[in-house]
Amino acid sequence: MTYTKSAPETIQEMFGKIAARYDLCNKALSFNLHRLWNRTLVREILNGTPPSKILDLCAGTGDIAIEFAHQSKGADVTLLDFCAPMLDVAKEKAQSEAFKEAVFSYVEGDATLLPFNEGSFSNVSVAYGIRNIQNPLKCVQEAHRVLVPGGTLGILELTRPKNPLVGFFHSLYLKTFVPMIGSLVTQDKEAYQYLNKSIKQFQTASALERMLIETGFVNVRTIPASLGIASIIVGTKSPS
Repeated sequence: MTYTKSAPETIQEMFGKIAARYDLCNKALSFNLHRLWNRTLVREILNGTPPSKILDLCAGTGDIAIEFAHQSKGADVTLLDFCAPMLDVAKEKAQSEAFKEAVFSYVEGDATLLPFNEGSFSNVSVAYGIRNIQNPLKCVQEAHRVLVPGGTLGILELTRPKNPLVGFFHSLYLKTFVPMIGSLVTQDKEAYQYLNKSIKQFQTASALERMLIETGFVNVRTIPASLGIASIIVGTKSPS
């Protein structure tokens, strides 16, 4: 099976296959650093202000939505993903945590064609997903559309380190260890070969910054994480 974002149905099928063991594989591949990245993303998006409604795009197994619930009492989070098995895992996780005040809604849908009215959400997040979208700019434009004026978009993505030495070892890790570990945990080596390819071919954090600025976001900034193997890009929809 060849996975490519130019054929989104193949990516949808890939995530469906690995959904049940996706979290376990993430822990192994990131040495649990993804938890720190997730917390930082949510903290940067909230920035000390209580949200009214949050949209988590490419929500996957729900880690970001659950982090919003941990950091913001009474969070109202809509999880959108194009892969139903991933959302099924997210539902189970949210139920097992037994949040008393958080509200979670689940939507199977396309992040580039959102089924929501303009100005529906105070915050939007996209974690580990925008590199898998065929048209990332359209995703950013849709996020801008559904945000209220003054609302915040935060993107967390795996990126290529700028430091040449770190970049060398990072590239070696992606090429050799990621497919091996992915194959052992999920029995789908091709899925994690795709991960390696998708990180290498995706835009840099600075390119994402420009994309947000061109869409109309202001106060756009990038927070490198773990020597640049991940990056958080945050921007605000102009209040006027």
